[in-house]
This record gives sequence, C-alpha cells and structure tokens, in this order.
Amino acid sequence: YVVSHSQLETRTLQVSVWHHDRFGHNNFLGETELTFDSWEFDTQIEEWFALQPRAESYVDSVMHYKGELTVVLKYIPAERNVSLPLDQVQ
Repeated sequence: YVVSHSQLETRTLQVSVWHHDRFGHNNFLGETELTFDSWEFDTQIEEWFALQPRAESYVDSVMHYKGELTVVLKYIPAERNVSLPLDQVQ
C-alpha cells in the first residue's frame, strides 16, 4: 500500500486496541488518532498515546473507508524473553 508523504500529511490514522480472548469475547480497550501533519518520518522515536473511549463514527464526504489492518501482539515477560539481556530490562 503506497502513500506519498504529501498524502500522509493530510491523513489521520485511527488506532483501536482490543483484547481478544480465547473464548471469542472481544473487549474494546480504547482508541487514539494520530495526525501526520507534523510527524517526523525520518526520526525514530518512542511515544506513548493515551487511549480514549470510542468516538462516534461519522462518514465525511472527503474521507473514504480504506480498510483495516490487524496487528497481533503477544506479551512475553522480560524474564522469559531470551533475546533481551536482563540488565537491559526497564
């Protein structure tokens, strides 16, 4: 999926976080929106974003739904993560 920097500067990424458990009961944890108008694409930074309650959905004539991307993460405690030396755990 190719998007130019000039197009990204006018876009907002909506990120929603869910807890999917083994029994199919999925819980919405929160969401945040990231605007790219002042994003530093050439700099790698670590940044935290507060999750907000679900916003009301709206359809704007300028914005069109483009789909969704699902990312799955698994928490591994530091003491069980063999790739990270324990002296580097914060």
